[in-house]
Amino acid sequence: MKSNQMKALALAVLGLAGFGVTGSAMAAACANPTPFAAWSSWNAAATTCNGSPSTGCNAGQSFGGRTDAANGLHTTSCAMSSYFTLAAQSLGEQAVVFDQSPTKEHTYRFRFYIDPTNVKSSLTSLNVTGIFTAKTGLNHGTSPHNQLVFMSLNGDGAGNVFLRTAVACTTGDNFQANRCKANNDVALGNTFTGGVRVEGQAIVGAAGTGIVNVWVGSNVGTPDAVINVDNAAWGGTDGVETAAMGLQHGTATFQTANHTSATNVVFDEFDSRRQTPIGP
Repeated sequence: MKSNQMKALALAVLGLAGFGVTGSAMAAACANPTPFAAWSSWNAAATTCNGSPSTGCNAGQSFGGRTDAANGLHTTSCAMSSYFTLAAQSLGEQAVVFDQSPTKEHTYRFRFYIDPTNVKSSLTSLNVTGIFTAKTGLNHGTSPHNQLVFMSLNGDGAGNVFLRTAVACTTGDNFQANRCKANNDVALGNTFTGGVRVEGQAIVGAAGTGIVNVWVGSNVGTPDAVINVDNAAWGGTDGVETAAMGLQHGTATFQTANHTSATNVVFDEFDSRRQTPIGP
């Protein structure tokens, strides 16, 4: 994984921005495949999206994502909208893009902007959806799985949205069945003009070394959520090998309420590094 490689969805910063390699595009355009060129999973050959001619689908188990010229976040010209294409499906349904540039990374930083305005009223403590995961290449642990970091949205039913982060672990904070989580869900708020910035840092290590930090709005100062873990079992010869951003593993009730392109979550400005803090 290039230490400064960018996977931003904004037209102004497309493609690779590491080791002197850059990518760009006309700011007037917001069409596929250009905004997804930085993503390993872009499927330019897709011809249909939710039963309609393709105007922008991303690769995933279901084609529930498209470029969005009207809702660019952080003053960008283009974002990605993600939605579930079917109601009440299994937790395996996904509408995501994949980044396959990491190579067994034991330290991993990531940053993205998110606007969940269109789904905030249907999020509750029980109606939730995943939005980001960093995965190892192999399953690990006594209850094997490969989700080193998994972020999900929940809410209070009144429009306030919260971010929950779960982490693979052998032991650690709030341990339960090979997963640990922070003591608190981080409030994202109830208004999201321009998007909310989320930045995370994952370090694979034994107890006292393994940790995941999460910042919302800024990466300066004390993290908004901290998870101390022994996640060394997911390290060793492995580590972060894939990241996925978009809607994934939503509860059936959430999917039923949000399975058309009219109700979606907007993502933008994804970037990942090996160690360097990312910021705005």
